[in-house]
Amino acid sequence: MTPTYSVGSMLVVKSVDPSDVRVGMPLSFVKPDEGIIETHRVVQVLHDTHGLSFRTQGDANSTPDPDPVPASAVRGSVKWSVPHAGEIMLWLRWPRGFLVLVVTPLAALLAFEMVERARRDSNPQPSDP
Repeated sequence: MTPTYSVGSMLVVKSVDPSDVRVGMPLSFVKPDEGIIETHRVVQVLHDTHGLSFRTQGDANSTPDPDPVPASAVRGSVKWSVPHAGEIMLWLRWPRGFLVLVVTPLAALLAFEMVERARRDSNPQPSDP
């Protein structure tokens, strides 16, 4: 969806009733053949014998997508985006995220606790009479 949403942006999507979808709306949907979520702009609303569907096109694409998006594949409409947050989320996937967000803080906590105990053991406090 570049230039509107740069590659690597995290998109915040709000559920939308397919009957409320209009031309020009950025729409997130599941690609039936691939099972991934994609976001493209609606360029045409189609009502045919198969029901409600949408012709979409990426902002950087010169032609519409070849297959219409069925209403059942719609996940929502984009409300806002956070540039580059998607790249960070991808970087933090398993196992890297576990190492960075769980193991590293736990190791730091344990190291701090060991240093504190060693300091207390080497400098005993005088006992009260």
